[in-house]
Amino acid sequence: MSISRFIQRSTLSVSIVTLASLGITTSPSEAASVDFSTWEKFGDVLPQPGLVFLTNDAIQQDDDPKPSGFYNVSGQPAGEASPNPDLQAFLGLGDSALDIDGQAFEGSAIKSLVTVEDGGKFSFDWSFSTQETVNKDFGFFFVNNRVFKLADYTNASFANSYTYNFRKAGTYTIGFGVVDIDDYTTSSTFLLTKANLETVPEPLTILGSLTALGFGVGMRRLRKKMSA
Repeated sequence: MSISRFIQRSTLSVSIVTLASLGITTSPSEAASVDFSTWEKFGDVLPQPGLVFLTNDAIQQDDDPKPSGFYNVSGQPAGEASPNPDLQAFLGLGDSALDIDGQAFEGSAIKSLVTVEDGGKFSFDWSFSTQETVNKDFGFFFVNNRVFKLADYTNASFANSYTYNFRKAGTYTIGFGVVDIDDYTTSSTFLLTKANLETVPEPLTILGSLTALGFGVGMRRLRKKMSA
């Protein structure tokens, strides 16, 4: 038997035994497009399967010369973040958690509970648009009590992608929002598309690790055989 054939057969047999002994299957990962229409919402939110649109437009005459509610998409006004921290309470955050680069005055958000395994992923595309040129209204993503600011007027653009990796199995509250900073005037919008939740890591990662393990065992057997 040639050395290459010996390595191939040894690696294959070890991989099969390892998979069976650990009870690991090779079924496809559980990944699905997100249906935002089933999520909880606060303020001006327009959710649909595969995308969600949020604004901080409170249907007030605050976007002159545009008419009142010009940027509003749902008919519901954006909600308060101060002096009453209604937005923060909806998200389960502390009163000052959204005071990033200024004080949060009002905004909108959407959230949901997800259960994932270690190695699960949540990915999405986003775009942020604003009429602001001074105050840093921003769009954000959050996981439990962590807020990840994605954009304000300094980097508003289109077709940005983001992936969050869950490093521990569990149930998480995740969501998105947009807030008005340091005033109630001048609206901003936040659009999420192509959202995909992968609750179980791809099986190729597991198989790759086990193949490497099998290769190492096969090489040790080869060295023993050659030395003998």
